[in-house]
Parts: sequence; C-alpha cells; structure tokens
Amino acid sequence: MNKPGRHIMGKKIVTSRVPALAWICLILLSASMKTMGQNVVPDSPDSNLWLSQTPDRTIRGDYRHFELDRLGNLFLMGSQRNQITEYNKKGDSISHYDNIRSYGQLSELDVTNPLKIAVYYRDYATIVVLDRYLSPVNTIDLRKSGIWDAQTIATSYDNQYWVYDKQEAKIKKVDGQGRVTFVSSDLRQVFDEGVDPAKLLDRDGLLYAYDPDFGWYVFDYYGALKQKIPIKGLRDPQVTAGFLSGVKANRLWLMATGKQLVAAPFWHDLSSIKVNIRQILFDGAAGMLWLLTDEGMVGYSLKVQAN
Repeated sequence: MNKPGRHIMGKKIVTSRVPALAWICLILLSASMKTMGQNVVPDSPDSNLWLSQTPDRTIRGDYRHFELDRLGNLFLMGSQRNQITEYNKKGDSISHYDNIRSYGQLSELDVTNPLKIAVYYRDYATIVVLDRYLSPVNTIDLRKSGIWDAQTIATSYDNQYWVYDKQEAKIKKVDGQGRVTFVSSDLRQVFDEGVDPAKLLDRDGLLYAYDPDFGWYVFDYYGALKQKIPIKGLRDPQVTAGFLSGVKANRLWLMATGKQLVAAPFWHDLSSIKVNIRQILFDGAAGMLWLLTDEGMVGYSLKVQAN
C-alpha cells in the first residue's frame, strides 16, 4: 500500500506524514435547465452552492474543447479543424490560431502561462508554443529526446514542460530545447497498482497526475508523493484556484484542496438536462461554472459558501 511521501525520483522510498486534503463532493445544476440559457438554481435553500439564474457569458459555435487562463480568457478548439480562438472576458474574439496540415489532430492545450501557450500534437509527439497573440514561437519535437508516446503534457512552474512518457511509464520534464531535465522512476514499479496518468497539471507548487483507473496522485516538484485521492472515473479533471473538479456519472465533483468547507454533500443527476454537455469546468478564482454544449459556451456565476 503506497503512503504519502513515496518518492518517484530514483529508487529511494521515503515516508512522511502530511495532512489529508480537505475534500467535499458537490453536485449542482438544476433539472430545470432544458435548453442553453435557461434558469439554473439550487435544489435546496440550505445548499452551500448558489448558481446564477441566468448565464453571465455565452459564446455560440461548434467547439470540441476549451481551456481558461488565469486572466479569464477562454480558448476554444473548433470541432472541424485544428483551430483555436481566444475570447476575452467581454466575449470578444481577440486571437486565432489555425494549423490544419503540419502535425495532425490537435490533442491537448495548456494555457497555464498566457504568454507561452502549449499546443500538443500526440500523433507527432510535438509541442508547439504560442505567444500571447497565438503566433508560433517555438516547436519541441519530443521524439528527438527519445519520447515517442507522450500521453499528456503540462506547462511547469519554471516554463518547462512536464511529459508523461507512456512507453517508459515515467514522468519527465523537458526545457524549451527539448532537453530532458527531470526523470521519475518507473511508476509501474513504484506504485503497487501501477499508474498511467491521462492528465498532468502544475498548480500552486504541486504536480497533479490523474489516472481514471485509480484517481489523483499529488507530487511535489522533487517527485515525492504528497497525497492520493481515490476518486476514479472522472472526466474533465481540472485544478483551479484551490479546487479539484471533474465529472462522474452525470455529476459534477468538487474537492477543496486547502480550506475545509463544512457542508453536507450535494448531489444532482444531470441526465435530465436536455442538452448534450461536452465539457464542464469550475473556475474557483472567478466563481464561474462553464459548460460546453452543442450550441457553444455558457458560463454561470457560482458561489460556494462555507458554514
């Protein structure tokens, strides 16, 4: 059984006691929302979740994925082409990126650093770095570093890039020239259950790795395991402003990573909502719940209040 403090850097295993992350599972969205833009309210006045009755922001269009940067700008990936459109807080389109020929299907987008946006093409194991205007400024071919199947990538705190090398089952870090600067141990050997992260996120001094089969693994930057959170099967895993979030079985799951929220769990089945929700993201900093539907983007103000 793996405990907090297990180290993935080299073979040495160390153990330390760390406080468990405060967590709370919260589900929202009223069944009264039957079409995009209709009212969404809490089911109970005793709930610690308060959602605005009308959307604060709406962007219509056909998109397959979106990301939100720390400045509140939305980056939407088109459904039909490898294009990215950036919208500011007012809903105005301000930048555009379109690359439909060079590297195949666009696989992943990381907007952690608004000045160096990482666009990942898994088929070619290539990261294209964009500036604030979505113009390419650098290209990193991970194959030149011996990484042929990078399952997921993430921008690191020091403007390098975390990479999960699926072939070697190792988390690596590469710089802007593609040089490997960090290599973990084989995760299949370190953890009894074996770990195969589908998502990496660098947030607030920690590296979060999410494996749908086992849950969250939280590391420090030296590879020491700080916490395991056994919530399996999440879709759209994300970490924003002190909250882990995801969707499971038509329910939104939230977990506070810092301050304890003293509140009873609030669950609501989303299957009665008569729209197809492609993606959900909770922005803890702005208090916004974002939904990507077949019609476009819609954002609601969301207040999470501790007792």
